[in-house]
Amino acid sequence: MDSDRQTTGHHRPLTQRVEGATAPTGRDWCRTSPATVGREVELDLIESALAGLRRREGRTVFLLGEAGIGKSRLADECARRAGVPVLRGRGSRSRAGIPFHPFAEALASRFRVGGPPQEKELAPYRPVLARLIPEWRRWYPAAVPGSLVDLGEALLRVLAVLGQDDGCLLVLEDLHDADSETVAVLEYLIDNLAGLPVMLLATMRPDPGSALDLLRAADRRRAATVADLQPLTEPQVVAIAAGYLGIPADEVPEPVVARLTEYGNGNPYLVEELLADLIGSGLLLRRHPAGWCTSGDLSTTFPATIVQFSGQRLDQLDPRVREDVLIAASLGTRFSLTVLQTVTGHDAPTLFAHLGSAAAAGLIVPDPASPDHYTFRHGFTAQALLAGISPAEHAALARHAATTLQQADPALPGSLCQLVAELRMAAADPTGAALLYAEAGNRALADGLPGTAVQLLERAQGLAAAADRTAVTESLVLALAEARRLDHAFALAETLPMAGATMLSTERRVALHTRLAWAAVVDEHRTHTVTQVAAARALLHDGGTPEQAAALMVIEGQLALLPGQEQPSFDPIRSAREAAETAERAGLPVLACQAWQLLATGPPRPPNSRPWRPGTPSTPTPSTSRGSSPLGLWLVVASHIKIPIWDTARTRRVTAQTRPTTR
Repeated sequence: MDSDRQTTGHHRPLTQRVEGATAPTGRDWCRTSPATVGREVELDLIESALAGLRRREGRTVFLLGEAGIGKSRLADECARRAGVPVLRGRGSRSRAGIPFHPFAEALASRFRVGGPPQEKELAPYRPVLARLIPEWRRWYPAAVPGSLVDLGEALLRVLAVLGQDDGCLLVLEDLHDADSETVAVLEYLIDNLAGLPVMLLATMRPDPGSALDLLRAADRRRAATVADLQPLTEPQVVAIAAGYLGIPADEVPEPVVARLTEYGNGNPYLVEELLADLIGSGLLLRRHPAGWCTSGDLSTTFPATIVQFSGQRLDQLDPRVREDVLIAASLGTRFSLTVLQTVTGHDAPTLFAHLGSAAAAGLIVPDPASPDHYTFRHGFTAQALLAGISPAEHAALARHAATTLQQADPALPGSLCQLVAELRMAAADPTGAALLYAEAGNRALADGLPGTAVQLLERAQGLAAAADRTAVTESLVLALAEARRLDHAFALAETLPMAGATMLSTERRVALHTRLAWAAVVDEHRTHTVTQVAAARALLHDGGTPEQAAALMVIEGQLALLPGQEQPSFDPIRSAREAAETAERAGLPVLACQAWQLLATGPPRPPNSRPWRPGTPSTPTPSTSRGSSPLGLWLVVASHIKIPIWDTARTRRVTAQTRPTTR
C-alpha cells in the first residue's frame, strides 16, 4: 500500500471538550469484542461436527463469507473447543505459486515442537510426505513426487494417526487464495473423510475460482456442510459494540449506534475498526466514573485500515476497470448504469465486462430493486475508495463526470441536477455547485417539497458567490415560509440587501413580501401579516398592477376573518370575488385558489342569493351558503398545486361554517 493512500485515509477530526470525559487508555476497552455474537447456528454446527469425532464420523464444514464477516473468529472458537490435536494452515495470495502451502503450514503447526509422528503405518507415505514435512527430507532427499491422489491419501493417513485417540481437527483458512493443486488434494480429502476421526474446517470468501467451484460441488453432493455467514442485525452490532466498550448494550451512545449501523454493514471486523477509529480520533470518550460519550461529528473520520482494505482490492483490477470503479464511486454508493455509461463513453459490452470484474472483486453488486442500477457492496466502499486516492485525482474524476453530464443534457432533469451539484463540490467548484443546489431546491419547492427545498437551498446559500447569494437567499426565504418556519423566514428576509447591484428588483421584493404575508395569515400571525402587507404596499406607490393589488386584497380579507379581528372597513368577500376574476383573466391559479378559499371561509350569505362562479359579473352578491361552498373545490385544487392548508383548529372552524344546516 502506497504512502498516499495511508495518509489520505484518516483525517484528524474536530472534537469538542466534554466535561467529565477523557481519552481512554488501552485498559478502558477490549481490542476485540470478547464474545462471538450472532453465530449461534454456526456454533451449533461446529459443536455437532466435533461431537462426531469420537464416533469416527469424519466431516467437512465450510465457512463462506466476505472479508471480516467472522470466519476466522469461528475457526478460532472451533479450535478452542475441540480438545483434540489441531492443525492450521492458510492460503495466501503471496504464496499462491507454492504448491500445497496450506497443507505444509498445517503440518508444521503441529510438528514444530514435538516432531512428526513415528508410527510404522506411515512409513510407505513418508517419501510422498517429505515434500511437506522437512524432517523427513533427510531420509528422502529426492522426494517422490507421486500423484495428487497419493498425496491426498498420505495426508489422510497422517490425520488418522493423529486422531486415533479422540480425533483431530484440520483448519484451512482463506482457501480462495489457495493454489489449484491444494484444491485438488482438498477434494480428495473431503470425499474420503467418512469413517475417520477427522474434522476438516475450511474458510473462504465467495470469490470466483477453483476453491468456490469445489465448495459448490461438495455442497451439491452433500459431501460437506456449508455455512454461509450473513451480516449481523442491528441489535447484534450493538452487542459487539457493548462487548468492545465493556458496557451494557443500552448504554452504547446513539450516535455510535447510528454510525456503526450505517457503515458497518453488519460486518464484525468493520464494526470493531470503526469503534477503534472513533476512540483513536477522540470522538468517543471515556466518561467517568463509567460509560462512554461522543465528542464532535462522528462522520469526520474514516478508518485507514478500511481504506487500505478497499484499496488493495482496487489495485488488483485492470487500470481501465479501476478508473470506471472510481468514477462510479464519485457518483455515489448507488449509481445508474445509464449515467455511468454517459460519463465513461463505453459501449454496453465493455461497460458490463468492467462491472463484472468489479463485482468479482467484491466491490459492487447489482441493485435487486432496479435493473439499471448497481450499488457498492458496503456503505463504506465508495467513500473508502475515494479516500484512498489523492484529492487531485478525485477532483479530476468529479470534474470530468460533471462536465460530461452537463454537456449530454444541460437541463439535468430529475436527480441529475443534485448529483452534478455534488460532483461540482468534489471538483472544488463551490460556485457551480451552489447554482445547481439552488436549481434543485427551487424544483423541490415547485414540486411541493418545502423540507427538501430548504435543505438544498441552505446548502446553496453557504456556497454561493456574492453575486448569486441574494437570489439564493430569496428562494430560501420562500422555501422556509412554505415549510412553515416563519420566524426563520422573516429573519432571513431582513438580511436581503436594500441597495446595491445585488438588491432585488421592486417587483420581486413585492412578490416576496406578498408570499410571506400569505404564509403569515395562513398560520394566523396577525402582526407579521400586517408588517409584510405594509412593506409590499410601501413599494407600490401607484397601487401596483391589478394582480399585485388582488393578491394583497385576498390577504387582507383573510386577515379580517381571523377570530377576534375588528370589523374591516371593506367587504372582504367582494374583494375576494374581484381578486378571483383578476386571477382568472391573468392565468394565476394560485391567486385564484386563495380567493376561492376566502369566499369559502367568509360569513354566511343570504340563502336566496345566486352561487358565484368564475366569470360571473361582479354586481350580484355571491353565495357560499352552507352546502354550496366551493371549499371542496379549493381543497382539491390546493392539493394539486401545493398550497399550504391551514391548521387543524382552523379546519374545524371552516367545516362548521360550511356544513349543511339540518332542519
